Amino acid sequence: MPARPRPAEKGSVLFYIFIAIIALAALVFAVSQSNREGMSTVDRERSELLATQILDYTGMVRRSLQMMTIDGIADTELCFHTTRWGHNNYNHAGCADTRHQVFTIDGGGAVWQDPSEDIFDSSLKAQPGYGKWVYSGANAVAEVGSDCGVPGDAECNELLMVLPYIKRNVCLALNKRLQVDTSGIVPQDNPNFDIVTEYNGQYANGQVLDSVNLHGKRSGCFQTQTTPANGSYAFFAVLIAR
Repeated sequence: MPARPRPAEKGSVLFYIFIAIIALAALVFAVSQSNREGMSTVDRERSELLATQILDYTGMVRRSLQMMTIDGIADTELCFHTTRWGHNNYNHAGCADTRHQVFTIDGGGAVWQDPSEDIFDSSLKAQPGYGKWVYSGANAVAEVGSDCGVPGDAECNELLMVLPYIKRNVCLALNKRLQVDTSGIVPQDNPNFDIVTEYNGQYANGQVLDSVNLHGKRSGCFQTQTTPANGSYAFFAVLIAR
């Protein structure tokens, strides 16, 4: 007589199938977590590399301006104009002398450099100044240079490099390198801090960057509370403290 299948054998097969399903699910979960962690590491390393590029470039521009001022060129004579901008917003009387021009061999000898597209928050591409450095004389930084009694007084404004609309991860990487804040919280600026007005040899009334974590800092990244693009992130570097 043919052997009849025993119920216990059917139960064993179902048990092994169940164990295999659990093992497969665990494997899929482990691979998924590994991919997430790997992507996080890649993003962090990329942000740190971009932060290094930003700081290297600001250092180069600072050295150029230091040499120019040592040669007796006044800050109001410094000229950031070049045809590479595609506009004349930086042009002023001081630009007539090539020795005053930051981006010429006769002047500062600074190398023009467009920031990497990966630095910026592409959702803000329509904003003025997006994708470019801004050289500004419209703001001061608290405890850098001389603080005026009247906030935003043009007499005490710094000459700044500003890079607006950058990604938050890049902002965090910059502040970590600069030891501004390692808690993962980005300092906020004062309302009306001007992140887009170009320097044309004159300092305009503006605002003081007065976040406690940025007091006395000559470089750092902050979250804007101003227009355009309230809530975006911007990097600053003091070129000349006043």
